[in-house]
Amino acid sequence: QERSRAVAIFGSGSKLGNVAALLLAPQVVAAYGWEAVFYLFGLFGLLWGLVWAVLGRDREPCGPEACTVELTEDEADAESEVPVPWSRILGTPAVWGILGAHFGNNW
Repeated sequence: QERSRAVAIFGSGSKLGNVAALLLAPQVVAAYGWEAVFYLFGLFGLLWGLVWAVLGRDREPCGPEACTVELTEDEADAESEVPVPWSRILGTPAVWGILGAHFGNNW
């Protein structure tokens, strides 16, 4: 749950940050000039990096006894022997559609 929450916050936060930046940038340019946008967003980035450096440390969610999962020998062998079928994955039209859409969105 913690990982999915982090991915959801990151995904929505990056989009909301873009919207906030697009709404804020014209106001800053009108009031202080175009150079101020770079300084302001650079300052935001430095502040965010500082907050992340202080608060974004690894946390152990539970003790070592509670987090260990013991697999039987057969289960451990079965997990390690499954190859990833890259040729089948990369051969599907859906993957190429996603790659094309992602490329087009970011280009």
